[in-house]
Amino acid sequence: MNSRRFSEYRIDLGILILRGAVGAVMFTHGLLKPLVFTLPGTMEFFEKNGFPGWTAIPVFILELVCGGFLMARLSAEPVGGGRTHPGDDRCIDVHWPHGWMFDRQGGGWQYIAFLTAALLSIVALGDGRFSLDTLIPYGSAAFHRQILGRVGRH
Repeated sequence: MNSRRFSEYRIDLGILILRGAVGAVMFTHGLLKPLVFTLPGTMEFFEKNGFPGWTAIPVFILELVCGGFLMARLSAEPVGGGRTHPGDDRCIDVHWPHGWMFDRQGGGWQYIAFLTAALLSIVALGDGRFSLDTLIPYGSAAFHRQILGRVGRH
């Protein structure tokens, strides 16, 4: 591949790598809840930190679905935007007293801050040329082609 051709796909390749990496992190983070901490243990953790215990279930499902969609290269903007919700600032409030590192008792806020920044970057960058959304007639890439006249790069 010559350098001119590579530079043409460079941004789209970066979007693909970012989506895959963030999707894998979200998916595996979601799997921690039932497989390592157990759902009752996660619910107890949520309650100790001021969240209703039952919210552990939708959070677990949301992390699996959003992570899976990002890894499958589907729906970057709705997934990224839906996962960076107003509750994220509450999550940072819960973890803030424990410092930056997530390895401390109660967890730090580095994971939440980084994940939010990465998801907002995915929303800003769009689907990219290598997204499966480009194959769906009414996917977000089709919206960009029809309404905004672009796919991927903004």
